[in-house]
Amino acid sequence: VYMNYMSKSTEGWAIHGVWLDAAGGILSFTQMAIDAINNDDIDGELGNPGKLGLSIIAIVYCGIFVIQHYFLYNTSKHRKRKDTSESLPSKKDSDPEDEHFNEKLQQFKESLVPTPNRKTQIVHL
Repeated sequence: VYMNYMSKSTEGWAIHGVWLDAAGGILSFTQMAIDAINNDDIDGELGNPGKLGLSIIAIVYCGIFVIQHYFLYNTSKHRKRKDTSESLPSKKDSDPEDEHFNEKLQQFKESLVPTPNRKTQIVHL
């Protein structure tokens, strides 16, 4: 949270893990609440302070990360694009390095396809 605040950006990390962590915190808290309701005893919710504390901390920090990522330090790549056809490069504007990369990628893909003439080497670990 502090590093995102200092750099005013959330570039370089994925939000997916934060969503999963938030879901875990919410489900953990919900499980303790359901246990307390089923047992008619509030100690089910407060009886395990470690689990309660971790779930609350996870929910709070994930909320902060989500606010930072989607609202405070949102970049244009997260916003809905109006027209992507304007930003796509045309074929005549293609970069020679891209063509070289695509050629190498095609050679790599072809090397993965087994052919009858190629002998397969089996490596035992």
